[in-house]
Amino acid sequence: MEKFINESELEALKLQARGNPAKMAAYATAKREYQAQVDAHFTEEHPFNNTFSESHLESLRKFAEENPEDDSAQARFIIQQNRFDAQEKAKTAQIDRRLLQSELSRKLTAGEVNKTDLERAALLAKTNGNPENRALYASIKNQLNRGNE
Repeated sequence: MEKFINESELEALKLQARGNPAKMAAYATAKREYQAQVDAHFTEEHPFNNTFSESHLESLRKFAEENPEDDSAQARFIIQQNRFDAQEKAKTAQIDRRLLQSELSRKLTAGEVNKTDLERAALLAKTNGNPENRALYASIKNQLNRGNE
């Protein structure tokens, strides 16, 4: 079976593409490929739903299990399953960002930051670029640079 582009992967590419022409091109290509896979597997008989319930996902799963030889049925289920998982994860994204921010702030205060924390702070500042998150990233970077001197 073919490799599918997840909607969550597409969103991650979009966030990383800001201000970087090469990454913008990679995002545009991935977006076209995602749209092509949606167009290839969804029809009027089996429409692509932007919003759907868990019961719709269950009906797609049952149809895919009943028709194992139908690659499009399998693809429709995988694509919609990935979208459902991404939407469920997005519901808690704000809480996850706040927890990450408080964890990084605690580590910064204790002087326990490392390169992984810097990468996590960079991602946090990129996904939610408020002044507080940018300052947190800069502070972690400064502390790591002072530690390397």
